[in-house]
Amino acid sequence: MLMLSSILLMCLSQSTHQISHIQPQGYFDGEMEFADADGDGDLDLFVAVFVDYKRYIDVYLQHENLFATTPQQHIQIPDTVVAWAVGDFLPDQPGEEIIWTAARGVYVRNSAGRPQVLSRSSQLLDVPYAFSAPRLNTVADIDNDGLPEIVLLTTTGYQVMQHDGTVSGTIDLQVSEGRAPVAASNLFGGKIRPKLSSQELSSLFVPNEDVGVINYPAALFSSVSLPTPVWADVNGDGLQDLTYKKENMLYVHLQNSEFEFLPQADRIFALPDSSKSKYEQLEWVTVGGKKTADLLMVRSSEDVLSQTRPWQVRLYLDPWQAKSLDVPDALFKIQSTALGVHLFDVNGDDALDVCTSNWSLDLGLLGRGSPQLDHIASAYLADESGWGVRPVFAEKRSMSVDDIDSFVTLDSFTSDLTGDGAPDFVELSENGSLRVRKFEVSEGGVSIANSNTIDLPLQALAAKVGVIQLNSDSTGDIVITRSQAIEIFMSTIK
Repeated sequence: MLMLSSILLMCLSQSTHQISHIQPQGYFDGEMEFADADGDGDLDLFVAVFVDYKRYIDVYLQHENLFATTPQQHIQIPDTVVAWAVGDFLPDQPGEEIIWTAARGVYVRNSAGRPQVLSRSSQLLDVPYAFSAPRLNTVADIDNDGLPEIVLLTTTGYQVMQHDGTVSGTIDLQVSEGRAPVAASNLFGGKIRPKLSSQELSSLFVPNEDVGVINYPAALFSSVSLPTPVWADVNGDGLQDLTYKKENMLYVHLQNSEFEFLPQADRIFALPDSSKSKYEQLEWVTVGGKKTADLLMVRSSEDVLSQTRPWQVRLYLDPWQAKSLDVPDALFKIQSTALGVHLFDVNGDDALDVCTSNWSLDLGLLGRGSPQLDHIASAYLADESGWGVRPVFAEKRSMSVDDIDSFVTLDSFTSDLTGDGAPDFVELSENGSLRVRKFEVSEGGVSIANSNTIDLPLQALAAKVGVIQLNSDSTGDIVITRSQAIEIFMSTIK
């Protein structure tokens, strides 16, 4: 089976892809980043690993659409470092640098390996992991000067910092505090003992002075957190603005003409009532053809105890101009167990369509028969009045839960993988391979082709599939991440 799969992969690589197989040199928990490490214009791979009781960043260089199988750099993460990021914070030196964040400072690692101070602010994440280092994803070029900025999560809120350490905005936010339920020494008169496994700090029990008696702490753990900052050009001036969701409000801090941010929000949007629902997806998108950001909102009901539940998909076009989120420009209601929503132009008319990936679990009647997992992929086409009220196609598929022997996360709708400039449809086959099919446009509408354009054997019990642009051919590249392996299928379509 392995030889057959290798032959298939070799045939595939000779046609449209070059394949890189990377085996991380140590424990790997998925923390990785693509960035230009040596300044040659190609995106290289940064991987965080744990080996010999130390944490490292391994750098795999890319050359002619292939990644090295062994790391060219093996960089030890200092013991006090909590998280890391990558960006061109030293423009006078080649390539992009690694950013270290510690409890009381942020540093950039120069080409000689020495850390330079960027900030002395106290960071919210202040306790290093023993075997891992999470990657910060708040780095972006927000003012179009070709150099990165970063949002620091400090003990008092956000701090927007430029590549040279200049602070261009400080936004004070009260952190959210959480506690685990109080851990009593017994329940129901001592008849039931509380089970305290799988809890942070659950081993920190404090014995009292009586022999054989344990006093549990008042709470197993407490936590503090800040909402995730998200960049978007909300008002259409060409500059990225800082947005975040806190409780039932959406906050927007505009970047002004001096490339600075005011401490107070320029606008606060009240989100629709969510007392009986959960926001599954809240994403700034570009739908209406203007520079201003549009808003995609996906939420599910929490008050229905059934195998499926009601979902709502809402689209708001230019909410900055509308000044409120009271009335959406499009509303779709779907019954589902899990729902993924994407915006792609599936029929080639230069308008973004609403694509949904609907997963429903059917447990059967009274436990008879094997549970079934039903998948329906569909698209609502954009028209002059907005979007159609009915999907233009519904690609249906059912599978027995007993037949599922691998757990792979992927998006059903992706950007172009086949080189024709159009989005593609991705799914897993019955034998666990990754299949890519094209959309076919006709006078009757849109459908998904019956034949596969790409078929990749995954050979994995669990994997994560992502699509990213790694070279300059305008075609997406496939990255498959497993527990201890990374496979990169680099497109070479001209």
